[in-house]
Amino acid sequence: MSLTNFPELLLDHLIEEHRAQTHLATFSMLGGDDAPHGIRKRIFRQTTRNVEILFERMVDLLAPDTILEIGAHEAGFSRRCKAKHPEAQVIAFEANPAIYGEYRAEAEAAGVTYRNECIGDADGTATFNVPIREDGHLGRGTGSLNAPKESGRDARQFETPCHKLDSIVTPDSGRIAAWIDVEGAVGQVLDGGSEAFHQVDLAFIELEEKEEWAGQLVYADVARILAGFGLLPFLSAYQRRRQLNVFFLRQSLFDTRAAHRVRRRHAGMLRDLAGAISAESLPQDS
Repeated sequence: MSLTNFPELLLDHLIEEHRAQTHLATFSMLGGDDAPHGIRKRIFRQTTRNVEILFERMVDLLAPDTILEIGAHEAGFSRRCKAKHPEAQVIAFEANPAIYGEYRAEAEAAGVTYRNECIGDADGTATFNVPIREDGHLGRGTGSLNAPKESGRDARQFETPCHKLDSIVTPDSGRIAAWIDVEGAVGQVLDGGSEAFHQVDLAFIELEEKEEWAGQLVYADVARILAGFGLLPFLSAYQRRRQLNVFFLRQSLFDTRAAHRVRRRHAGMLRDLAGAISAESLPQDS
């Protein structure tokens, strides 16, 4: 079915149903949001890793021509992909200059093209915001083209080179797999990739359900935009409350009935894992 003819109400239902199923599977066995923090943290970490593994296995199966990691940090995904797909073009983008400086040698030694720049909605330079922690140090795992939403939260600003994805991707880039972790700036990546995303066959994206960075797009917004490129939410896992890691897959690459079977098995796995970890955390009889 062409997405241009995909009923809008059905698309809304699909997007919300997918998120709701993931939420139910993750939280139902934990007693809801009142579950102990330690249990929830273990569930989130393990289920997220499971979806990451499935995404990387799909990358191995499809063997894309180009692999992009946007918001790469140490470029771990890129390095693993380059080791398994040496013929692929693998490019990692990290805007934080301190992080880039720390991992540049390792990434380049692994054969990854590691670039100290951000992907946004225009070519040139952009202001990159790195929140300052309460101890006065810069946050190592965060940084965004968007300012923190919390009023009074300080951030240090860096001017960094910026490119649109459409300026990076060409027809010669072929089919693409993308890992995107840009702390609320997915909207800018999408705005600058109106042509490039037609070549993306699968994407792993960190998204929020509610706005945490000023002006950001949330899960439902991004899912609807990607549906216009033929990319639908396939699997997801909570990384923490209100934050999802979502595996989007080109609709033409999977049979709908098979996709439903995979999702049901994934939901069952989440419930089983939640039950197992909850049981492990109960006090043992003496």
